[in-house]
Amino acid sequence: MVKIQVNSQGKAYYTTGGKVLAVSSTEPVINSLNVTPTTSAQTITAPSGVDGYSPVNVSAVTSSIDANIQAGNIKKDVAILGVTGIYEGSGGSSTKYGVSIDNILGDVDASGVLQVPSDINGITFTGVEDVAQNALYYKFYYNDSVKGTISFPDLTTVSGKYGCYYTFYQCTGITSVSLPELTTVSGDYGFNSMFYQCTGITSVSLPKLTTVSGKSGCESMFGRCTALTSVSLPELTTVSGNSGCSSMFTRCTALTSVSLPKLTTISGSSGCNSMVNYCTALTDVYFNALTTTSFGTYTNQFVNMLQQTGSSVTHTLHFPSNLESTIQGLDGYPNFGGSSSRVVLAYDLPATS
Repeated sequence: MVKIQVNSQGKAYYTTGGKVLAVSSTEPVINSLNVTPTTSAQTITAPSGVDGYSPVNVSAVTSSIDANIQAGNIKKDVAILGVTGIYEGSGGSSTKYGVSIDNILGDVDASGVLQVPSDINGITFTGVEDVAQNALYYKFYYNDSVKGTISFPDLTTVSGKYGCYYTFYQCTGITSVSLPELTTVSGDYGFNSMFYQCTGITSVSLPKLTTVSGKSGCESMFGRCTALTSVSLPELTTVSGNSGCSSMFTRCTALTSVSLPKLTTISGSSGCNSMVNYCTALTDVYFNALTTTSFGTYTNQFVNMLQQTGSSVTHTLHFPSNLESTIQGLDGYPNFGGSSSRVVLAYDLPATS
């Protein structure tokens, strides 16, 4: 109820609930107001014809404030404004923590040190088509928390110098590597020692890799992966970078075979030098497509290829039937660093040009 009263100076004033409304001859216009919060700051002013508000009602903040607040956008079991997340990563049901390269590179503490979860069961680098210079340089070096499958489902090219150099060095919990779309490694040291001493890796998928042209592009990439038993590079045609595949599988002591059915060119110096050295279980390496012109002006591409492979098994290098004189002209012939009693050069594949 509004009351009209007169003060000691004889001026009329209006009250309601014991509060002075105004000193005036007319009653002020007071409205109530409901405010809906948004993601932006708001300034509340009375519109024309209204002297003020009583009360001002502010709604509770809910997930409706932003359409992006959805369970699928929030990490599993984390609640934001009443919405509990279900996101487990883009790697599928077997991947606990799928992340993009942007998330990995941006997650650093105040001192600039990369921070990662305490238990990463698989990492999927979605949307990454090319690895730039130093992009993943040493990023997970010696990290015991990294486990499961490492997958780059969209990666086609590694062009940056040191792009993945030592990225997963000695991450012993990694069990497999998937690079299903990779075709080209052109960056110097691009994959050099990327999975070196990952002793848990049992399988490697590189079904579309065609070209290694960067200097030391794949050198020691899977060195000391002692659980790896066989490798196929079914589409690799060219190793032109100096030391491009040098020591690529060095000290893979469980490795029994390597298949290179389409490799036609090893034109860079030391291209496959020491590629399978210290692989003491190795029985067969297949070079189905090498030609008489495969080695260009260099003759040292196979030097020490079989160095320290031991004398417990026989190591057979398989070549096209017409390549005997070409192979005889290479440095290190006929044993290429291996034991003379355990190295066999077999010219048992169909002839090439």
